Amino acid sequence: MILHTILRSSLPLSAAAALLMSAPASSQSFNIDFGDNVTLGTPSATYGGASGQAGFWNDCIGDMPLADIAGNATGVSISLVGVDTPYGFDELCTAGEDQMLMDDIMYTGGTSGYFQFTGLADGSYEVYTYAMAPDSNVFLTDVTIVGSTEGTLTVGGDFCLGFVHLATHAVHHVNVVGGNAQIDVAINASYTSLNGMQIIQTGGGAAGTAFCFGDAASCPCANGGSADSGCANGSGSGAVMTSSGSGSVSADDLVLSSTGLIGNQPGLYFQGNNAVNTGLGVQFGDGLRCAGGGVIRLQVRFADVNGGSATSISVSTKGGCAAGDVKRYQIWYRDPATTPCGAQFNLSNGYEVTWEA
Repeated sequence: MILHTILRSSLPLSAAAALLMSAPASSQSFNIDFGDNVTLGTPSATYGGASGQAGFWNDCIGDMPLADIAGNATGVSISLVGVDTPYGFDELCTAGEDQMLMDDIMYTGGTSGYFQFTGLADGSYEVYTYAMAPDSNVFLTDVTIVGSTEGTLTVGGDFCLGFVHLATHAVHHVNVVGGNAQIDVAINASYTSLNGMQIIQTGGGAAGTAFCFGDAASCPCANGGSADSGCANGSGSGAVMTSSGSGSVSADDLVLSSTGLIGNQPGLYFQGNNAVNTGLGVQFGDGLRCAGGGVIRLQVRFADVNGGSATSISVSTKGGCAAGDVKRYQIWYRDPATTPCGAQFNLSNGYEVTWEA
């Protein structure tokens, strides 16, 4: 899944940024305060902002590694490209640690820019984006995370009623798949504001890792998908497999799910012992076969009208999984009417789970 976040003033205000999350890691959550923190300071670890997530706040005005909310070093880092100007203004209603977060910002002085995060783990996230201009309550910023539940949310106002959703910040819920997620910000004119972010992992981080993606060079008829999907099907995009729950045999709560399938068509979820061709896969139908060796057919599921499906069985029981097993998963699905390469079937990316007790 590619996650796009667009911050765009509706005045019109323009700014461009991208948040790229990659390289799976352990379960992590972060607090980040952008802007002129030398003058205003950074909130303390007891401060939770709008989300209530107390913990260490990263003081960020440029490229840096990030510490998690416990203050521990992680493999996650941030790069700022084109978002190069810190700014501060005394907003009328802020005080104390609220002022530390909300009265200073980073903005894009040019026509585009982006924030790039690397090292975030796969899983589901709740993302708080603070996008209130401290110097004007009429500056409005559209915050969009494509693939999120909420879509586009417009933020703008003041702090006189405290934290208010859509006045001071936007909240999105999104799933990071294959370690990849991207947030783009596009500016049309003038300025936009980014006070800070809280990135809260809500689940799924330890369940598995996506692999074997369908790029044009590997796919059977140059039908490349997105950066985190299998080869493209007749819809023009590829299928993405991810999961929810955990890789715990005792918890028995792993659910494999797929998006980007062909609506109302059947798909077979299956398990293999091996990552085929060292994880690069081999051409098969309109896609790539990524999981193989000791194949077990888990379940046939029909996609809904939007091309989504999920397992409803015990994956660990059906697959005969034990703690310590490393298993690979994929979905084979039909594409009879719009097949790009003529095979009338395709496959998602691969998905690897290391099972625990």
